[in-house]
Amino acid sequence: MTLGEIINRTCRRVDEDNTDQEIRQKIKDAVNEGYMDLAQIDVIPVKTTVTAVDYKFTPPNDLFRISQIMQNGEIVEWKRRGNDYFSAVNGDLDLYYYKIPNELQDDSDIPEISERNHYLLVLYGAYGWYESEGEFDKAENFLNKYESKKARIKLPGKGNLQFTVIR
Repeated sequence: MTLGEIINRTCRRVDEDNTDQEIRQKIKDAVNEGYMDLAQIDVIPVKTTVTAVDYKFTPPNDLFRISQIMQNGEIVEWKRRGNDYFSAVNGDLDLYYYKIPNELQDDSDIPEISERNHYLLVLYGAYGWYESEGEFDKAENFLNKYESKKARIKLPGKGNLQFTVIR
């Protein structure tokens, strides 16, 4: 689903006018809040190359969590100290990591989470709408639905993900 479709479905769920820009903005803000929440468990796998010099490397800005680092097909040990990242070897490294998604801006934007979980953004959008309108019983109902479905998301494990290569 695109952001526009998510907003339209949310408007139908809360019985509001999907052409009212103020309503759309409130729902979009809520959807993005839910999106950042979901992206912590329905993470986006990525592969890129970084270079370690003096055993230190700089990860990409959109790093959420490192899965593993490899060099020439061999797993490389690494550690983090504060904001610095270190590897056991120097040179080019294949960095497999999970990225932080970009906020959804345009109606054509598509959330970078599993498509099967896009509907959870409708639930969170409805929660946010009712919360902003002071209808707390309805808000709580949608939040409970969202949390219940979110709890069923399977966390990714090593070896079962396809990584997107970023150059």
